[in-house]
This record gives sequence, C-alpha cells and structure tokens, in this order.
Amino acid sequence: MHVNIEGTKEIKGEELRDILNAVADFLKEIREPLQALIETLLSSFRGDRLGEEVANFYRKLVESGVPKELASRMTERFLEQRMSVIGIVDKFSKWIRREEVGREELGREEGDKGRE
Repeated sequence: MHVNIEGTKEIKGEELRDILNAVADFLKEIREPLQALIETLLSSFRGDRLGEEVANFYRKLVESGVPKELASRMTERFLEQRMSVIGIVDKFSKWIRREEVGREELGREEGDKGRE
C-alpha cells in the first residue's frame, strides 16, 4: 500500500504503519492524564455543585448592586455556558474512548495476522 498526498513524499505501507504506531503510542501516554482531567472537569458539573455555583453567582451579582432582572439574565447565560462546556467535555471523552477501542481492535487484527 502506498499513500501519496500531493506536495509530500510517497509513504510506503511500512512507513505508514510506523507513523501510526508512533501516534498510537503517544495517545496511550496521554490517555490517563486526559481522562483524569476530564473526570475532574465533569465532577465540577455535578448537580449539587453546579447549583451552588449558579446560586452564588446570582447572589454575588445582586449583592454587588446588579438589578435582579439583569442578574437573572446573566445567571441564565452563565448556566448555559457551563452546560455547553459539559457537552464539549463529554464529546471529547467519547472520542478518547472510541480511539482506545479502535487501537485495541487494530492490535487484535495484527495479532491474528501474525498467527496466520
């Protein structure tokens, strides 16, 4: 198999496999720290913590003299932004898991080929 991308040198199958193995090794190395970071981020979005954070945000706005109606709108935006971050983190977490499953399947396929 050959891969030829316009403007680059031709990469043969063996070279491509080496490159993909290097990428897979890199992903394995960063997997645990990334998962720990994701878990930390997601834990900050627990319902009770998020509720407290939103309530504190609103209370501090009102205590600072912001009119209640404006504080309410600002708090809604604050909550919407926090919820959008949850979606991004969740998608990233799923992507990492999908990559891990793909590498495991690739490893099994290569192991099966070696036994043939």
